[in-house]
Amino acid sequence: MQAATIRSTFQRLLLLIAVVFSAFAAPVNAQGQSSRLIIGMSDKTLAQNPQLAAANLSQEIGLPIKFIRAMSGASMVVSINHPALTKAQIHAQLLQLPSVKDVSNDALTRVTSVDDPRFDEQWQLHAPDKYRASLDLVETWNITHGSSDIVIAVVDTGIDYNHPDLAGRILPGYDFVSRLSLSVDEGVHVPDELEYLRSHDGDGRDSDASDPGDSVSEDSLAQFNEFDIDCYVSNSSWHGTAMASIIAANPNDGVGIAGIDWHAKILPVRAIGKCGGHRSDMLDAIRWAAGVDDPSLPPNPTPARIINLSLGVDDLCTSADQSAINEAIAAGAIVVAAVGNNGRNTDVEPSSPSHCQNVIGVMAVDKFGFRASYSNFGRDADVAAPGGDLAPSPNKILVATNNSKDLPSAEFGYRSATGTSVAAPHVAGVLALMLSLKPELSNLELEALLLDSTRFYPGQNDKMYDEEFACKRSICGAGILDALSAVRAVDAHTPGVFLDSPSLAAAQSVPVSVGEFTGFGCTVSKKSRDDYMLFLLMFSAALLILRKRIRVTTL
Repeated sequence: MQAATIRSTFQRLLLLIAVVFSAFAAPVNAQGQSSRLIIGMSDKTLAQNPQLAAANLSQEIGLPIKFIRAMSGASMVVSINHPALTKAQIHAQLLQLPSVKDVSNDALTRVTSVDDPRFDEQWQLHAPDKYRASLDLVETWNITHGSSDIVIAVVDTGIDYNHPDLAGRILPGYDFVSRLSLSVDEGVHVPDELEYLRSHDGDGRDSDASDPGDSVSEDSLAQFNEFDIDCYVSNSSWHGTAMASIIAANPNDGVGIAGIDWHAKILPVRAIGKCGGHRSDMLDAIRWAAGVDDPSLPPNPTPARIINLSLGVDDLCTSADQSAINEAIAAGAIVVAAVGNNGRNTDVEPSSPSHCQNVIGVMAVDKFGFRASYSNFGRDADVAAPGGDLAPSPNKILVATNNSKDLPSAEFGYRSATGTSVAAPHVAGVLALMLSLKPELSNLELEALLLDSTRFYPGQNDKMYDEEFACKRSICGAGILDALSAVRAVDAHTPGVFLDSPSLAAAQSVPVSVGEFTGFGCTVSKKSRDDYMLFLLMFSAALLILRKRIRVTTL
């Protein structure tokens, strides 16, 4: 009996120790952990008394907010703890308040281990010790996370406004996909019921940049063929959402992946529908994205500093293309464009708008820094960036998507992608990080700093050397994008000071005549050329292009 009593007492003591230990070991909040946040105020006068501002926020949101300290940039550090809400829910509630500009986790200790479940799969964001084409962004984030003042336009298929990994990052955009009757040859009749076959959203141009899906069924393919529009049966790509996620997927939110810039805003501009789009829609979209003042365009309240074009036309840079690019640049934008996925030399068969003057043309390299087999190359390429490897390689680029094969659904997810279209937003994202440090940088300074800080392509002494897909400046651009080196170069540069940039000089050294079906390279020159062989190449390219109907497609 005495032994049983001792045993019972001992068991109770063990239970008590276990309870006490679990109480100390348990997280402060099992569901909604304590959140240390950086809150940026939309009104700088409110930030002059941050303690009062924090108290006001607490009353507005109905949550206990503990003020920790004031910050620069009209911001403050606070702590919020609520047992029933997750971090994402707290973020969402704060962002609904008009006095709050942006919300970020104050979690510098997570820079080297980003709190996104699939971050480890994003090989291209890590240090280049394993893969030469990795951008070294983990170290870069110790210098800057970006700025919410930077607007990046993604001219594409539209956007999924409801994807959780893009919450709070998307601005109101515009849909430039025209009615079908405005996209076919003169005299071709389009029945009323087919007017919106391409736009697929029941109307033409409007202020809703949502992606309605671009899937093509057997039935719709037959309808397009009636209008001599060539395409193929496919599922919806959700291409614009994918490109936006490379740039701006929310980090440290416990969801999916991390984008390159943690704060920049995405301006979605829809120019692609079912079976592609038209050049005229693309050019209007470029002008609008930059905030060009034009009576034919609606006003854009949030002009983009950076325009990403993961699309193209199998054509030379026409005078219409160059005019739109020039006006966008004059309005203050820098333009990034994919060079195309046909595995061809753009010196012979170019793709616009990457072929145009003053556009940063981006080609794709594989993880080891060699030209991706699908990537176009040539003088249109100014820089190389990760584009992912073709199957069966696992080293593709992870992007956000909608899981529906047709119409938008509430099932969000992620997929693997490849292409120069994937490479281009990596450049756009790094440019945003550069501008976050010194927003006053000119386009020439930005491009020079970006190109001069690139990583060398693998040489013949590299143990992985592949002669067939080896890169050099003349066909692949200045080098492989290096985020850390680019940001460090900006940090060390004084804006307005002359940059003796060999990379920029090389990119601008190719003379070109821009017009209808004329010109090669990326730099405009008023000089005519009498090179007979060049004329033959130009004439051959023009004939090849004219044999097929020209349309804008995603890359």
